[in-house]
Amino acid sequence: MSELNTLCTKQGVKCFIDREYQFLHEYCTFMKPLTAALDILQGDCPYGTLLPTLEVLMQKILAVKDSLSRTAGLPDAIVQVCSTCKLLKLSYITGFLYNEQYFQYCGKKD
Repeated sequence: MSELNTLCTKQGVKCFIDREYQFLHEYCTFMKPLTAALDILQGDCPYGTLLPTLEVLMQKILAVKDSLSRTAGLPDAIVQVCSTCKLLKLSYITGFLYNEQYFQYCGKKD
């Protein structure tokens, strides 16, 4: 923190207080797994990496959740979004398979 305060003093900017520094530290700790997951998903990733990436993201977020005090609500929000996204993806896949089976059944002649 002293390095950050030294930098702020040199730039003529008001220094951070302990609460602000703790918030920034927790925020960076929390965002690290999220940014890693976004890097994977925005890159040239093969089909089928969405669900494993979301699962790993949820595990990493839940692992750091207990160490957070100032940003305690963020992990729950990210886990909820990941769960919703996984459910949407699974419902799309199962809906597609169901429709395919349905149309195959309807196409059969008795």
